[in-house]
Amino acid sequence: MKYGAKNHKLQELANKSRLNPNSNSADARVVAAIKKVSIEGTLFHVLASIPSQNADYYSVLIDDRLVVDFELERDASDPQPLEAEVLSVSQFRNRVGQKGSLRLEATIDAARKVLSEIN
Repeated sequence: MKYGAKNHKLQELANKSRLNPNSNSADARVVAAIKKVSIEGTLFHVLASIPSQNADYYSVLIDDRLVVDFELERDASDPQPLEAEVLSVSQFRNRVGQKGSLRLEATIDAARKVLSEIN
């Protein structure tokens, strides 16, 4: 997908949404929770993060192929994803509508670029 000046911010946001579990403990906690749902991946991009009083809700793109939605208790010493749901990209796209799809596509493009560089 090509991005004009108007969508350049979406591409920047997609690049910044990549989790870095090797250098950020909060990112490592989210990735560890995802792996407990038995999902392996190379890249993890946060599509949505909604904080609440005791937990955070996440939608995370795994590589360029799956999205996992889950709740993560904020103060748990061993992060267990609650109410995890694994979705295909097309299922997630249908759920978020047109505005969310633009961010999803930008994030998928960013993921594919990185994946092509490491493969």
